[in-house]
Amino acid sequence: MSVIVLDQTQLSVVLADLSSYRPRSMMMEQMISNTLSERCAWPGIEYVVDNFPGWSVCICRPDGSPASVSRCTDYTVSVFSKTPEALERFLDAPGVVRWDRPVDFFAMQKTDEYDVIRRKCLAINPVLQYDKPANSDVYILELDKISTIPLPAGLRLGELGPQHEQYVRTKWPWGFKTGVKQFLEYVLEPSNGFPNSAIFDRDRPVAHILYTADGSIGLGLVDPDYRGKGLYQIVLYDITKKILNVIRQRVVYGYVFAGNVASARCFERMGGTKLPFLVDWLTSSPAVIHSEQGQ
Repeated sequence: MSVIVLDQTQLSVVLADLSSYRPRSMMMEQMISNTLSERCAWPGIEYVVDNFPGWSVCICRPDGSPASVSRCTDYTVSVFSKTPEALERFLDAPGVVRWDRPVDFFAMQKTDEYDVIRRKCLAINPVLQYDKPANSDVYILELDKISTIPLPAGLRLGELGPQHEQYVRTKWPWGFKTGVKQFLEYVLEPSNGFPNSAIFDRDRPVAHILYTADGSIGLGLVDPDYRGKGLYQIVLYDITKKILNVIRQRVVYGYVFAGNVASARCFERMGGTKLPFLVDWLTSSPAVIHSEQGQ
């Protein structure tokens, strides 16, 4: 089976085709759209398919160039497939994924597609050291369907900058992972065009949310001392407005860990819509495979 690296013209064809598979194709669709528009295009990635123009599987992976920037880990891939059978055949082909190194499968939908990837990982390493599913819901936000509330007195709305990288990384449960520092430095650099939203008490950030490499919003946090004031709803609305008006994204979406009741209530209270599937993160290496909690 051939592995075809898509050029810009071919990417446009795949992008048009993906629209027929919404909402399942939403994540891959947005990444390709950002790549083609060069608005929030992630550096050092490429898209490969199993065939063209009659493709069935599309994988986004690092291109191995010096321009490559970590998407949270050194080798993160995103996958969309029309059928699990096609995905299984493609993953077995040489040169599709670097199985000789740790591989992070990002926000895999809990469908037959996820099962195929997990079986492939197990075939490489049959010893499960950690395999606790951490299902996350996916919510979409549309500006004409959501609402916000007034900002409490004494606080101001703004954005995080590069000087806040360590703050975000140490507050995020997965900030210890290899590549997170580089990832955050990139998305927090204003010249790279990735919006974020933050609320400050004087100069101290007390709530924030980021726009990330795959076109989702994530790494959200409200300081425990400031919870119960609706701050998360305010930053969610603010970043949604920026993404839809500046990046021109069709919808905004974010992942909510299934046990995070407060975040789920916030998305629902402001008018977000939960999609009919779950996602999970799967990490494989020749030495270990484990499933990790979503953002």
